[in-house]
Amino acid sequence: MLQGCCLCERIQYEYSGELGPIAMCHCSQCRRAQGSAFATNSPILASQFRFTAGQESVKEYESRPGKKRAFCRECGSPLYSRLDSKPDVLRLRIGTLTTPIDARPSHHIYANSAAEWFEFTDGLPRFAELEDGPLV
Repeated sequence: MLQGCCLCERIQYEYSGELGPIAMCHCSQCRRAQGSAFATNSPILASQFRFTAGQESVKEYESRPGKKRAFCRECGSPLYSRLDSKPDVLRLRIGTLTTPIDARPSHHIYANSAAEWFEFTDGLPRFAELEDGPLV
């Protein structure tokens, strides 16, 4: 069982499934939403994710048609994103986990959109778009 929370700890959750591949997304929306060079995400099964506290503090923002980004309305911590077209999957923000994990990031996505000040030094695969797109 994995557990996590937002910065103010008002929202708490648990996840009983396995993490999917951890990707670092460099798209401009993720960079702005995180205030950083990339967002670190893992696809998870929505059916195995549940809030244990603070669900009323979750706010979803539609960043493009059909894509929702969830965050804490108190502290602003990003929690997950989801697509209306894939209701069974959430893209969990790995930085919100409080349970230690052994999994490590496996690749970069939207690498062509990376901030000009970010330097790739980890040797991980880089994709121009999503995981199924061409390597950069």
